[in-house]
Amino acid sequence: MKITITKVLLLKLLFVQLTYSQVYNDGADITIQPDAFIHIDGNFTNQGGLISNDGAIEISGDWINTVNSNPLNPGSGVVILQGTEQTIGGEFNTLFNELILQSDQETTLEATIGIEKEVDIAGGTLELNRNVLHILNADSEALVVNGGGIIAETSDMYGYVRWDIGNNANGLYTIPFVDTLQSAIPMTFLVEEQGDNENGYLLLSTYGTDENNNPLPLDVGNIQISGDGSGLRVVDRYYFVNAVDYDLLPSSAITLTYATNEIEGNNAIDPEKLSVINWDGSMWVENEESSVQANTVGTTLNGNYGEFALWSDPSTSVQELNAVDLIQIYPNPSVDKVTFEIDSHTSEVSNLIVCNSNGQRIIESTTKLLAGNNRISLDISNWAQGTYHLRLQGENTFSIGTIVKI
Repeated sequence: MKITITKVLLLKLLFVQLTYSQVYNDGADITIQPDAFIHIDGNFTNQGGLISNDGAIEISGDWINTVNSNPLNPGSGVVILQGTEQTIGGEFNTLFNELILQSDQETTLEATIGIEKEVDIAGGTLELNRNVLHILNADSEALVVNGGGIIAETSDMYGYVRWDIGNNANGLYTIPFVDTLQSAIPMTFLVEEQGDNENGYLLLSTYGTDENNNPLPLDVGNIQISGDGSGLRVVDRYYFVNAVDYDLLPSSAITLTYATNEIEGNNAIDPEKLSVINWDGSMWVENEESSVQANTVGTTLNGNYGEFALWSDPSTSVQELNAVDLIQIYPNPSVDKVTFEIDSHTSEVSNLIVCNSNGQRIIESTTKLLAGNNRISLDISNWAQGTYHLRLQGENTFSIGTIVKI
């Protein structure tokens, strides 16, 4: 059954339970005054009107907003989702004052949501699903966790937590990320010196990869680390810590956490020698100082925001299980054409990726390798002058090289 609300509805000092499976607001202005409580035993769909909430709305189904970019005048009220496998979605975003997720299963975002006061993940997971959890409150306690966590990653993309910390000089910000297996991989951000702009904000995310550290982040072109292509020494996860709209970036300390299975398999990682690495536009560079605890690595940021990963120092005694080969490229530098040679132990199809110095992919294709020596030619006559990074990767092959176009 369903019910459609078409007229003004005022709830004052009472409890209302709507046991319909579908409740539609079709243009009505709904006012929920302090101490009033409405329970919807099903989905709530807003098709028009304004909901002024100074009380409490409890929903066992989905929250769906189809017509208004801000249907909820959040006031001082709270919205409670306490069903199973719920979604927050619709064609437009919703701004909540306080949101409590009580489900012990997943709540999935199908649209971006904003939080003015507080979001409480009391159980289960909040799956960002390529969307944004936008926390407008600069207080570090605006995100509360009591047993749940946030999944940023999907099979092909990732979502973000946006936190409007402005020029707040205090607080340890903790983002309770978990992976798809429910392993806790929290990220922390400690402000050591405030940024200069009250409108500045953080963008934070993470996602797991396969053993070859694929897929790469969108703006990253290779996995070279200070000139050493040691992908098997990189934890199978990437992290994003960005500070946006600052005149002067905040100085901060971060901690990044990984799941144990992300250093296993064919990786050659000594967990006691892990350090934080940062993408500088063409390669990964090791941060000067990193501190290691169980499954967590910390470092200090002084303006080097962006993409991060965790790397095991090759000076350790860990045996690298699969060597990374440097591709022989000639003539190099070149004006119009290059040839590269690669020795393959087996016949296989490999992925060929070429990126410019900004990390943009200009070639992404597959090539057939035969067992033994292989020669492959590339026409670079239409490329702009500069340095390009080449990667050839298959099930049994991982090779890198650099092309200089003049």
